Amino acid sequence: MPASADEAMPRKKSFAIEDALDTSIELFAERGYQATGMEEFACRLGLSRSSVYTTFGDKQSLFVQTLQRYGAECRAPGMRALRDDGSPRAALVSAFEWAADAAAPQQRDQGLLVNTALESRPLAPEVAQALQGVLLGMELNFRGAIERARSANEVAGNVDPVHTARALLGLYLGLCTLVHSDAKEPVLRAVVQQALSLLPVHAPDRVERSDQGGG
Repeated sequence: MPASADEAMPRKKSFAIEDALDTSIELFAERGYQATGMEEFACRLGLSRSSVYTTFGDKQSLFVQTLQRYGAECRAPGMRALRDDGSPRAALVSAFEWAADAAAPQQRDQGLLVNTALESRPLAPEVAQALQGVLLGMELNFRGAIERARSANEVAGNVDPVHTARALLGLYLGLCTLVHSDAKEPVLRAVVQQALSLLPVHAPDRVERSDQGGG
């Protein structure tokens, strides 16, 4: 009995775009943009190169989509916790503790952010725009957590959310780079402590008592 048209056609390997981009995050984090080829990406997924190009476009297009996925999923160490409903100050502290922990599971993705930021310049406009989108999202995560911490009286009311968020982002990126460069533990802890110094704990107003005046 002759095979039907559907049976005669080779079946294409099905895959989820999100899962493929997660694999891309891991691959670019390991090897960087320049050293990663589309063939290697296709092999990692078990797909043909034609399927990869049809789905994601060229390498630059794949990289842009990978950065967007990285930012949207808060894949940088500790970033997801900044959106949680728990203590915002504890989440801010946790973000830096996670970033400083070279053995943390999330560190396998950290290289994407570091490698992209340190890639030879200039970045292609589309890549630069995607990277700026990731960094802006991280800044806004820091800012939101600071604002909630102020509202909850977990940090002092004079902490400026905008400028402090930008300073924390700079320290965070520096910390990620140091971890990626195998910096010594005392150096990493110094950066963490510097970040915490920007988040002074709220001190309740003291009620002054006076024994003078008799009443």
